[in-house]
Amino acid sequence: MPKRNELLENDIYERISEARYEKSEKEKSKQSLFYLIVVVLVTLAVLLPLLRYLL
Repeated sequence: MPKRNELLENDIYERISEARYEKSEKEKSKQSLFYLIVVVLVTLAVLLPLLRYLL
């Protein structure tokens, strides 16, 4: 059996622990304009017939 290399094991452990606790980059929270337009159009397409039926 090969001898244990303490320095190598410590280095590997430190690199793993640093990689686990790395903060991720800030994600963009801005929604696309296309998505917003589609949601508005679908909402209007549903509400207008309902309003026409009620009036």
